[in-house]
Amino acid sequence: MRKHSYAQLAMLMAYCLPVALVGCATQPGFLPAAKSPELASPILLTAPPGGDGTQDMKKDAKKDDDNQMKITPGTGVFVKPAAVIAVPSGAKDILLNFEGADLREVVRVAMGDMLHENYTIDPKVNGTVTIHTSQAVSRAAVPAILETVLRMNGAAMVRENGVYKIAPIGNALRGATTPQVGNLQQGYSVQVVQLQFISSREMAKILEPLVPEGSILRVDETRNLLILAGAEGEMRHALETISVFDLDWLAGMSVGLFTLKSVDVKSVMPEIELLFGDKSKGPFAGMLRVIPMERMNALLVVSPRAQYLEQAKIWVERLDRNGGKSGTRLHVYAVQNGNAEKIAALLSQVIGGNSSSGSSNQPMVAPGLAAATLQTGGAPGQGTSSLGAAAGGASVGAALGATPTATGPGVVAAGTGEALGLGSASTIKVIADRDNNALLVMANGAEYEKIEEAIKKLDVVPRQVLVEVTIAEVTLNGALSYGLEWFFSSGNVNGSLLNSGGIGAGLSTPTGSVSPQLPFSAVWRGAGGNIKAVLSALAKTTKVNVLSSPHIMVTDNQVAKINVGSSVPVQGQSTLTGTTANTAITTSVNYIDTGVVLSVRPHINAGGLVTLEVSQEVSDVQIGVTTTGLNSPTINKRSAQTIVAVQSGDTMVLGGLIKDDNENGSSGLPFLSEIPVVGALFGAKTQTKTRREMIITITPRVVNDYQQARDVTAEFRKKLTGMRKLNPESGATVKESEISANPFEIEKSPAR
Repeated sequence: MRKHSYAQLAMLMAYCLPVALVGCATQPGFLPAAKSPELASPILLTAPPGGDGTQDMKKDAKKDDDNQMKITPGTGVFVKPAAVIAVPSGAKDILLNFEGADLREVVRVAMGDMLHENYTIDPKVNGTVTIHTSQAVSRAAVPAILETVLRMNGAAMVRENGVYKIAPIGNALRGATTPQVGNLQQGYSVQVVQLQFISSREMAKILEPLVPEGSILRVDETRNLLILAGAEGEMRHALETISVFDLDWLAGMSVGLFTLKSVDVKSVMPEIELLFGDKSKGPFAGMLRVIPMERMNALLVVSPRAQYLEQAKIWVERLDRNGGKSGTRLHVYAVQNGNAEKIAALLSQVIGGNSSSGSSNQPMVAPGLAAATLQTGGAPGQGTSSLGAAAGGASVGAALGATPTATGPGVVAAGTGEALGLGSASTIKVIADRDNNALLVMANGAEYEKIEEAIKKLDVVPRQVLVEVTIAEVTLNGALSYGLEWFFSSGNVNGSLLNSGGIGAGLSTPTGSVSPQLPFSAVWRGAGGNIKAVLSALAKTTKVNVLSSPHIMVTDNQVAKINVGSSVPVQGQSTLTGTTANTAITTSVNYIDTGVVLSVRPHINAGGLVTLEVSQEVSDVQIGVTTTGLNSPTINKRSAQTIVAVQSGDTMVLGGLIKDDNENGSSGLPFLSEIPVVGALFGAKTQTKTRREMIITITPRVVNDYQQARDVTAEFRKKLTGMRKLNPESGATVKESEISANPFEIEKSPAR
């Protein structure tokens, strides 16, 4: 009978062995304590594994400034691998074969004869058992097989004070079982499971179809606990299932934050939901969760797969287009290279439909030409006489007597915002932030895209021009007796004459000051395109006196001014003050700048042509000459205002101002040379006539970037390397290290 009982028990073990092999993982109670999760960023819900989170956040924040699209990939892991179940060890020498045996007899054989354990059995426990084991099992596996047999018959085995209590399941737990945390014990037990990441309610939903009915005793949502009851094998299976799903699922989720620039989040949300949200009927349904962030005008997309977010990003960018006028918001554009106020003024004119004019009621010249004047003469204070001529670029118009102007751009044409497809001026506003050099644009997304495109084309690195100017006086004699224009045009210098002309009808020549000859312009290119070549050609023929040779670096469309000379005081307005009996005369004193004054405003076009607005003045005080009735000196002044166009690196020559000086003198024996009639025999009279012409050479060099500016500076310093300034007293020289690092820096005179 005992052998038969062993056989039946072995069969029962073989039948229930797959149930016992369900799981044997580490219990949640023995899992290492979870670290407190770090506070997440308002944008990044979780940091990717590895690396410095702070540095990653800084890099991500920098990328946000570029495209406003941020994706934080997750691990994509949401379950743990199944653990290997530990098989009970020991010698396998027991066979259980029971056929229709009484349950109470099977318990006696297993607990008493085989395990030698103390036990009690409730009278209500009964049933019929059939067990067959084809292979021997170990002694440690017998309790699990017996628990399975008891479970089939509505009974349970509970260990209490070293004694196994076998009773119906409904009565086995009450008053006989203490809840356990961690270690499993043989028999029917109660386990309290502390969940770490998953909620107790969600975990209970997962366990319900996997554990026997009645195994889940309680779901404590407040403490996030599960209270389970079952046999050792059932409990091991339940705890292993919990360990598979109770992990940091948030780290596995991939999160994307997509900030919308053109549309409102409310308007695009229905389209996103239909595309791949919970409402979609395609294979993406449920794989992407879209959360609208109205405060940020962004979409928060959560998915278990990072590659899905890349596809979501593409579609969000495609849908972030607004053809209407809704979604007006404030945009900030940081100007990188230009001036925010100037760009804002241009945009406001275009959007608002305004127009501004750089000049009004000005004399007209031929199309494509600009007015120019050359002046010379002597008069009290600043009095001058002038000749007018039109000179410019590659041709000359005969606009004599035109008033010289050097204005900026002419009329700026502008249309309304609606004509340009930008909406009305009432909906678009552009304001410049001077302190931060930024633009504030109030517009919707579609309007801002067009405005931003225009801003980027205006916000370019300003180009500069190095202007090399030489002002010289040339004595006219020999081959130069007829002036420099004739000298150049006769082939004495390899230059290209730009214009020439004779004096206009009805225009008189000031007596003793300027010869009847118009100003002219010439340009030299190639190897001869430098100032030295021009002056060397003249020095071979006559005397050349260089008055000034300034160099100045100026930004495109800005005015550069050099003043080398002195300020001369002249008498100004006189005022009578006081009573009739006691009258005082108060006279003001004005200061007039004399010497060399150069003002240049360059305009560079895309082809490298430089249009120069040049205002040049050379003046000096005529010694010993004052104006009758005024205690003020007479100032000789020669000036030129013109607009010329030359290529970068070419040398432009401006001339034509000829001054005649007549000097009369006498010499002879004292007293005898003064006798009438015969005095001429004892003396001689001399008459000297000197003709001088002022010449201005201008060489602009375009500097497009910082490297070219360094090259130009280095080239200029090389020219100064060989220069040694000799001290007449000590004979000391100036070292190269003492030369200023910025040769273009000009010391400003103190204001008077």
